[in-house]
Amino acid sequence: MEDLNHCLTIEPQLAPAWLDRGDLHSTIATYRESIGQDPIPSYTAALEDLNRMAPLQLNNASFRIARGVILTNWGTYEMRHGRPEEGESRMKTAIEDYLEAIHLDPRQTVTWSHLGHAYANWGMGLSVRKSDPSELYDKAVKAYSQAIALDESSYRGWQGRGRVHGNWGRHESRSGRSAESLYAAALKDQARAVELNPHYFEVWSERGNLKWSWASYKQKVGEEGHALLTSALDDISKAINLNPRMAGLWVDRGNLRWAMLRIKIKNHEDPIPLIRQAMDDFEESVKRIPTLAEPWCWRADLASLLARQPSERPNANDLFKQALE
Repeated sequence: MEDLNHCLTIEPQLAPAWLDRGDLHSTIATYRESIGQDPIPSYTAALEDLNRMAPLQLNNASFRIARGVILTNWGTYEMRHGRPEEGESRMKTAIEDYLEAIHLDPRQTVTWSHLGHAYANWGMGLSVRKSDPSELYDKAVKAYSQAIALDESSYRGWQGRGRVHGNWGRHESRSGRSAESLYAAALKDQARAVELNPHYFEVWSERGNLKWSWASYKQKVGEEGHALLTSALDDISKAINLNPRMAGLWVDRGNLRWAMLRIKIKNHEDPIPLIRQAMDDFEESVKRIPTLAEPWCWRADLASLLARQPSERPNANDLFKQALE
């Protein structure tokens, strides 16, 4: 950051430097959000840097894409934090930037993927507020499909379209409608993303969480979902092996094991191995980010559950003490 500040002090008309600094501010904003800090000052600084370029760069596709990314991330943050009007306004502007970038250069795969991402995140915001996201999800699917048509070897198009199909399936399930075909389409897309980029933890994590959602849907409509849960556990474990520093992956696996644990208890099967494994997962997550509150609570609940198991009665006092801590 200091180098870019110095560069712009010497040459304030150097457009690439404004772009680079705006991109850096945007990266910092994303990082701050991931650790629970306020990203808005960094998003504001990023947008200010990009807008300094605007008078000379409106016909530059790279500028339009860069500004669209900042607005998409900022808009997503606003919608997640209870400010839907502000979020939707930023999404609309981001989409305008992406569409202009496509007009300038329609064969850029990445632009279509960004457009799909913006429509998808806007749709998720509507879904959370109990509004119908179908029109936005449909636009997102079409944008990602165009990205895939331009470059079938790019995993991002497949991953993005799979994510949209999965979120659409979750919405339909919550609304009491059939989601089977959407989940099937999502899994097909995510499987292709894994094939194309098997060393990237996120494609495994997303596929695992998708299988978990589909299993929950099957159980809701009275079908068997155990095989999907087991496969989901394998996928999330693979993601952890690829990126063990990511606290959220440990949280996901702990919660998945807890979901599987409830089934074991319902079926009168031995729950103790899964209890201990889930406790270990939550412990690993707080080792990485000690300020995560929920894993501490979940581990306490599991320790209390473990203490109530007949075979663990000799250790009950220690387990209850651990739960209180």
